[in-house]
Order: sequence, then structure tokens, then C-alpha cells
Amino acid sequence: MRRPYGIWVVLVLLVIAVYAYFTAVVKTGPDEYVVAENLQNGECTLHAPGYAFVAHALIPGRVSMTRFPRRVSQLVEIRLPIPPLDELKSEYYSIRMPLNLAIEVDPERLLIEPARLIKEKNALIVLCRKAVEGFFQKEFSPYMAPNFNREGLVAAREAVFRTVQEKLTAYAGRIGIRVTAMEISGAVTVPELKAYYEGLQYLDELRVLEKNNKKELIALNAGLEREKLARKELVEKLSEIARLIKSNPDLLKYIYIDRLGDNVKVIIAPEKSGMPLGLGLEQPPEKEPRKGEVDNLR
Repeated sequence: MRRPYGIWVVLVLLVIAVYAYFTAVVKTGPDEYVVAENLQNGECTLHAPGYAFVAHALIPGRVSMTRFPRRVSQLVEIRLPIPPLDELKSEYYSIRMPLNLAIEVDPERLLIEPARLIKEKNALIVLCRKAVEGFFQKEFSPYMAPNFNREGLVAAREAVFRTVQEKLTAYAGRIGIRVTAMEISGAVTVPELKAYYEGLQYLDELRVLEKNNKKELIALNAGLEREKLARKELVEKLSEIARLIKSNPDLLKYIYIDRLGDNVKVIIAPEKSGMPLGLGLEQPPEKEPRKGEVDNLR
């Protein structure tokens, strides 16, 4: 009786096909895109709406799929520090503008690294926000430096906003993003001139304080360096003295004599004591009588 090998082959192939479909085929809806991350080497691939085959996904646990919406809207705050008060790193001396940013992503034209989309939360909105801040900073720069012209900045605000909106649209379009909305969603805060001048005075005081601290630090370092050199010279001097004494032991006696007071004239001590100049305090050992001698005093 012949075995139905053909049926078994078909069944095996069917099982493999079903397994591959449910594990390695990525189905992406029209309103989203997918980033597949290879957990073994960190490689990421972006997949547009439709079907895509991810070969590494055939191995269980090898690939992580992250889905992103194509349309994103978020409220962001634009902060523009006024030079030179940006050194204070305080929003009190910054122009603050709340914006509602809405974008739509074209996955097939997106020029952002897929790995960045996974590692950085809201990466595309963050990218657009930074671009907007750069455009505003450039357009407002004639009113912020070298002197802060608050009245001129407020008067030019609407025209500058339209210019920035056009620049953002052009920039985003080049990297595969369409800006669908850029709207001011609250009050725009512009520091008063009084706050600006107070900030300048505060900055000058901080600079003077920092300058004095640097001087003190330099003096302290110089003192530490002098102490270090003095200790080094002392160690070298002692090492040289130790070398000389080792090569000429009588030198120690000379040093001892040189250190004696003026009232000391003569010191007599046995040499076997081991003290310099025989300054030992031990009594000399008694001389043993020779064989045959008689002690008449006993």
C-alpha cells in the first residue's frame, strides 16, 4: 500500500505558511506605521501601511513591533531665552509661547532613523518643536540683541509667526512630515524691560562672584602646589641625608655633636652602647679574673 507522502508534504508546507503569516507578516493599517526592532542586534526597520514580511520574526522573541499613529497632535511650549540672560537658565527671562502642533507622517518618505522613534518619546513632535524654537530665535534675534527691544518684538510677533510657520512647513515636508496645524493656544509671555534690566544686574553680580571664586580657587591650588613641592623637597633632603649616613656612619656623630648645647663640654660613654658618641647608659661589663688569679679582697 503506497503512503500518501504528497498529502503530508502539503500539510507541512501549509503549517509553515500559517506560522510565517502569523509571526513574520506585519499588517499595518492606513492610519499607522510600524517599526520592527531586532532585539539581537538593535537593527530597526520602518514599514508603511500594508503588508510586510519580517524574516527575523520567524524566531520567537527575536523582533519587537512598535506601532505609531500617522497623525499626532500635542501641546508644546516654545522658550526663547533673551541674550545674555540665557546664562541664568531661568524661564523668567525667556519668551514663552504655548503652541498646538499637529503633524501627519508619510512613512514612505520619512527621513528619520527608525531607532530614534523607539528610543525617544514623541520624537517627531520634539524634532518639530526644536525646529520652531530655532526659527523663532533667528527671526526675533534683531529685537533681542545687542539690546532687548520689547516693543519692536511685540509689534513684529504676528509677522514673525507666519514666517516661522512657512519655514516649519518647508522643513517638515523635506523629511516626510506634513504640518497640519501650528496654533498659539494661550498667552504669550514676554519679559518686561524692568525684569530684563534686573536680570542684567543679577548676571553682573554672578559674574563678579564667579570671578572672585576663581581667584580664590587659583590661590588655593597655588598653596597646595607649594606645600606639595615643599614636602617633595623635604623627602629628597631626608633621602640624601640617609644615603650619606649609610655610606659614612661617622657623619651621624658629627650631627649629634653639632646639635649639643653650648654648655656641654665632654661626654664620656662606652662605644659598645650603640649610642652616638658612646652615649649609652649601660655600665661596662666587669672584667672576669684570669685563671689562677686570687681575689685578695674576698
